[in-house]
Amino acid sequence: AQLYLGTCYRDGKEGLEKDLRKAFSLFVLSTKQDNAYAQCYLAQLYETGIENYFEKNLQKAIQLYQLSAKQRN
Repeated sequence: AQLYLGTCYRDGKEGLEKDLRKAFSLFVLSTKQDNAYAQCYLAQLYETGIENYFEKNLQKAIQLYQLSAKQRN
C-alpha cells in the first residue's frame, strides 16, 4: 500500500495532489522493506532530485538501481 500511495503522490493521481516529498517518504519506507520497485522509484527521484528538498545524487541512484536489479526487477 505504501508503494501505491507513493506512486499516487508522485504522479498526482487518485484525487491526490502531486507531492514528491510525500512520495519520497513513502518510497523510503517501502525500500526499507526490501521492495525492489520502491528502490527503483526512489532511485529515479535521486537521479533527478526534488526542487527545494534535495539535489540529485547519482551515486545514491546507482546504488538503489543496483539493489533493485539484484532482486531481479
